[in-house]
Order: sequence, then C-alpha cells, then structure tokens
Amino acid sequence: MPLESAQYFYDGDGTLVKSIVNGEVTYYVSRQFHLRVSGEETRIQKYYPFGGQPIAVRTQANGTDTLNWLLTDHLGSAQVTAAEGGAASGVQRYTAFGSRPGGSSAAAGGAPAPRRNFAGPTPGENDSRGNQTGCPARS
Repeated sequence: MPLESAQYFYDGDGTLVKSIVNGEVTYYVSRQFHLRVSGEETRIQKYYPFGGQPIAVRTQANGTDTLNWLLTDHLGSAQVTAAEGGAASGVQRYTAFGSRPGGSSAAAGGAPAPRRNFAGPTPGENDSRGNQTGCPARS
C-alpha cells in the first residue's frame, strides 16, 4: 500500500505517542505496548524485553494470540522472527546503510515483520507503513 498520508504525535519529551498512517491509528502506550486501530480491527502488540532489548512480541488481533521471538544482530536489529515453536516466520536483511537488498522480505504466518534498529532507535518506533524509522535524541 503506497503512503498517502502520515501524521506523528510526540509528548513533551520527544517520545512518539501516536501515529496516523493512511487512516490507521497506532497508540504507543509505552515501549512495550502498542495499540493499532484500523476501522473496526484492533491489534495489540506487547514487547518483552531482556537486557534492555526486545526479545519477543505477542500480537493479539482478530481473536488470535501469537507469540514471536525476535532474533537480533550485534546492533539490536531484528533479523529473524521465529514462531513460538522456533520455526523462522520472517527474515529481514539489511545492507550496511539500512536499505533492504533486493526489496523487502515479508513475514509469514501473520508474524510482525522484524524491525531494524541500527545503533540507537527505540524498539518499536519504526513505522513500516510509512517506511519511517524513529531516532530519538540521546541525552
């Protein structure tokens, strides 16, 4: 789906709290909890951190509850999404400058596409719908 419109809303600290991309609204309640509303469909994503990095994401949508493991590289970018049983459900590769070689790789089985992190963006602030990557300032 091509990008038609995008709006991003931040709190006083510069943290992304809401986005509206092509009419789909996402609320970023915290770094670990996202609520996406599109028409009558609601999707909840809960990220589970370990050592400051997300290691798993639970997605609840349309009466389903799916757990996926996020396998990252040395920079914290998710490279592989594995289903609850361990089978790879999505693979994403990046070049040295963050672009996707040969186009994007879609996740299978309804798993969220792995998110790229580079060396500093907050996990979950990437917006694949608008191809935006959040890079908050460091203090």
